[in-house]
Parts: sequence; structure tokens; C-alpha cells
Amino acid sequence: MDFEFIDAQLLELLYPPQVCETRTNCCQSFSRYDYKVKDVEVTAHDGIIIRGHLFTSRKVDPKTAICIIYTHSHGSNKHEGLQIFEACTMKNYSLLVYDSRGCGASDKTNVSFGLNESLDLLYYLFYLTITEEVVKFVLWGRSIG
Repeated sequence: MDFEFIDAQLLELLYPPQVCETRTNCCQSFSRYDYKVKDVEVTAHDGIIIRGHLFTSRKVDPKTAICIIYTHSHGSNKHEGLQIFEACTMKNYSLLVYDSRGCGASDKTNVSFGLNESLDLLYYLFYLTITEEVVKFVLWGRSIG
């Protein structure tokens, strides 16, 4: 049995490759929409910084708009959630996309397959409720998201 191969596969599961684009590259194509984009980050219970983007419509008060929080699949990053951006614009929904721990622009750490990631999502809910005063949420997760 090839244990080196198995070890490599396990390490890739725990530490997925970090693909990170700059905000300019990521958000440039959305400038034609009447939306603001804000870089957001939260510090999780263990000190890991989770980074993302919050898109809000200029046509409605973001405090009263529905905010979709998109959590990407394993080994991906926040850009996966941008596939629903255009649908959000049709209803003036806000959209939060973020890089899960160990992915994209968030701090490098191991993936806990839901244990810490669910707490990270809770910290984003706190952030949106307290800082942005958002009261309506839709949670959208994919794979382990």
C-alpha cells in the first residue's frame, strides 16, 4: 500500500490549496451593477481571521434587505458564491461571500470539516447583525459549507 500517496491526499483534504485573487480582480466585473462592495473580516474564537466581501444594493436599505450568506465548498473560495450574484441583483438582495478558514484570503489553518467552520459562520451572523444591522438572512452552503 502506498502510504505516501494516502498521506498526501489527507494533507490536501486538511489543507486545501489557497487560491486568492485581489478584490480588484474579483469585483471589477460587477461594477455595472448598482451595488457597493465592502471588504469584511471577522476574527474567529481561535484567532483565525475569516475574510470576505459584502455586496449591498444602492437601491434599498441594506438593513431591511435579505442577505444571502454563501459558504463555498471544500477546497474552493468565496468566488464560487459569485455565481449567484446576478440573481441577487434581480431582487436587490445583499450577498456575503467569504473564504472559509484555510481557504482563499482567510488565514491558513487546517479544515475541521464543519466543527470550526460552523462557528465561523456564526461570527459572520454576529457581524452582520451587530455591525451592519441586517435582520433577514438566507444561509446557502455547498459541500461542507
